Amino acid sequence: MGKSCLPASGNHEELVDIKLPGVPFAQVNLPGIMVVYKPENWEVNRGDPAVHRPNVEWRLLSDWVTLALPQSKYPLVHSSKFDFGFIHRLDVPSSGLIIAAKNFAGHALMRFQLDTHLLCREYIVVCVDPIKPACREVCRRLTVDKIKMKTYVSETGVCALTLLKPQAYAWPHLDPDNLDTLIAIQIFTGRHHQIRAHLTFLQHPTIADGRYGLSEVMLKDDHIYGDMMWFEQFFRRPVVPLFHESGPNRQNSQLMLAKQVEAPHELDCSM
Repeated sequence: MGKSCLPASGNHEELVDIKLPGVPFAQVNLPGIMVVYKPENWEVNRGDPAVHRPNVEWRLLSDWVTLALPQSKYPLVHSSKFDFGFIHRLDVPSSGLIIAAKNFAGHALMRFQLDTHLLCREYIVVCVDPIKPACREVCRRLTVDKIKMKTYVSETGVCALTLLKPQAYAWPHLDPDNLDTLIAIQIFTGRHHQIRAHLTFLQHPTIADGRYGLSEVMLKDDHIYGDMMWFEQFFRRPVVPLFHESGPNRQNSQLMLAKQVEAPHELDCSM
């Protein structure tokens, strides 16, 4: 099971607000709700981790929240039946914000807002090749291959809607002939691997995505982790790059911005 960064016992409730490199923390901490920043290589796991995730290379967000919040005060976050209070999820290789309930009142409130589409979920993604500015949405049904655990566009799948807006064209400095696109994304539905599946359908998979992307894209830039950190510092907000499945052997670098579609400091997520 993924190892935690907190001591194995005791009340560590005050530690949820402490910001440490590579460790989750509460961006917003209310009596019944938390907005947790999830770093890459942390899984927003559901169900009993002892059964479903006996040995993984990444860390489990349930370990962090159950060690930080005492069961006597917050029984919900210790219940795998209620997904440890997590209202939604992010893929393991991505970073971003997770809404987590701390009690049943907060859970009911957030679930209602999620199910009635009152919650707005926005993402920043870098994908392969230039996307035309006129491309603004993908409304395609999705189905999950439970053997390969991949999602595909299928006429027999469930409804899924992804709104997108190209923000800038960019290229890794190791391959200036390979132009990529920085896009802002909103999802109206939250299907399994929805963003990755829809972008793959458009033939613009997320860069360095070992599961959905092209293998030759992964080999072109060995420093994509540094690119992700550059985006977070440049735009001063968490990004969801959906990069590698795991994080070893990464080095710092920078990403050169080329022809701009929108002003780089002012991400326009209005769809």
